[in-house]
Amino acid sequence: MDICWLLPSFALEVFFFILLLSERNLSVFFRMFRSLLCILAVEKLLIHYERFKDEWRTASQKVFDITELLEAILLETDMRTLLTSAQRVSRRWHALIQDSSALQMMLFFRPAQAKGAWESQRRKTNPLIKEFLWDGLFRRQPTRYYGELMRDFSRMHAKTERMYLRKQASWKRMLLHQPPTVRLGFVETNNPHFPNGNALVFSQVKLTPENDGDFVRLDTLYRGIKRGLLWPELEPLMFRPIPITQVLLRREQRDILSSKYLVENDVVFLVDRYDPLREERAAPSGQHEQFQCWINTLGPSQVVRKPSWELFF
Repeated sequence: MDICWLLPSFALEVFFFILLLSERNLSVFFRMFRSLLCILAVEKLLIHYERFKDEWRTASQKVFDITELLEAILLETDMRTLLTSAQRVSRRWHALIQDSSALQMMLFFRPAQAKGAWESQRRKTNPLIKEFLWDGLFRRQPTRYYGELMRDFSRMHAKTERMYLRKQASWKRMLLHQPPTVRLGFVETNNPHFPNGNALVFSQVKLTPENDGDFVRLDTLYRGIKRGLLWPELEPLMFRPIPITQVLLRREQRDILSSKYLVENDVVFLVDRYDPLREERAAPSGQHEQFQCWINTLGPSQVVRKPSWELFF
């Protein structure tokens, strides 16, 4: 017999029993009666839940079974969740995240648009660079020691380093920006007007990738650091070639480099000198030549702007 039918009769028996026992304890009785009513209400809720829970579960499952709806939900999820826990929910979720063009673009694995639209859209910098990778990895991997500049670095914990540097780490395949502009900027710091003045020499080259896999990825820059060719500046995606020139940037110079040149380029390099028209040599003789040869290995390029003077203000 259903307990739902037993409880009302039991409540009535208790009611008459207490009424006969003592007419003066009505307040106690009413408190007990309210408790019994609460028990009845909870029991009814449990009955309804047992009756409809399968229907509710079926309805939610139907939503996630529709690929388009699941993709739309995942597109509203943050990057860290998509890269980690979301892919461990099931094989189907993992396959969808790996195969969906929209999700792969959101995760900076694929270029956002066709080639004609790369430079017409407002770019978004990969948020993982500033939040985790730049200070968490790039600026913790010094390959040389150069005086005062070395104070910015601190070695990471070995376990954290292994996690970042495992062979299949997803960040290695990520683009720097979305959509990528495939432009590299070069600021010469060896001219007499740069350290304390308001002028600089700036040049720019544009890479011409033949397919989606030719874009500069985060692993490309990291390997440049490990080879001893690049030194990461405080500002994300700004480097100096090693050996480092002891030219310290003023705050207004850093602000302009960040607000102007990092907006227009994927990466900015602060160099002693750079000749974008120089042909690659078979055996580079010095560190600067090695850096320039490394730039050439990034892929075919064309000079957008030859070295020319530009005023800060």
